[in-house]
Amino acid sequence: LPQSSATDRMILIRLNYLCAIFSIVQVGVGIFLCFVLFDSNVAQYRDEEDYLQTLTPNLWTLSGMILLLALLGIVIFFAVLTSRKVIRNVNLQGAIRYMWVLY
Repeated sequence: LPQSSATDRMILIRLNYLCAIFSIVQVGVGIFLCFVLFDSNVAQYRDEEDYLQTLTPNLWTLSGMILLLALLGIVIFFAVLTSRKVIRNVNLQGAIRYMWVLY
């Protein structure tokens, strides 16, 4: 039975895909939250008359943090897309040695 082992480069590419999937989920949750927060049908079930005016941009609330994480997910997704080419062409052994020197 032949054993197959993944190289370091293939492991990095798979981790890169995993990061892309999680960042897409983050952005999806943020978009869903925007629809829920700004939907007029949801606003009619609230006690406030002017729901959109009472929705203040406060980053310390849970919804503000989720929106901030969605923006971070967009940045991470584009970083993942641009790093695919680098992973294929980088000298992994030299990069790891360089990181050891930095630390």
